[in-house]
Amino acid sequence: MLAGASIHAPAALPRWVEELPRGRPIVVYCICGFQVSGRAVTELRQRGYDARALVGGITAWHAIGGMTVPLDTATYEEAS
Repeated sequence: MLAGASIHAPAALPRWVEELPRGRPIVVYCICGFQVSGRAVTELRQRGYDARALVGGITAWHAIGGMTVPLDTATYEEAS
C-alpha cells in the first residue's frame, strides 16, 4: 500500500467517510484503478471531498517503481 494510506472497504463508505480530512485532496486507489476506485471517487466528490483516483491503481504504481509499505488492514471494515 502507499505510505500514509489507510485501507477501507468501498461498500462500507458511509461508516468511515467522516474520518477523512476535508481540507486536502484524497487519493483513492484499488488494484487496477477501474470501477472500484472510480465509484469511490464519485461518491466522495458527491459528499464534498476533493477526491482523485490513482490512474492504473497500485498495479501501475508498482510498474513505475513507486514506493510502497506492507499492507495494513487495521482500518478495513467489511460491508454488512
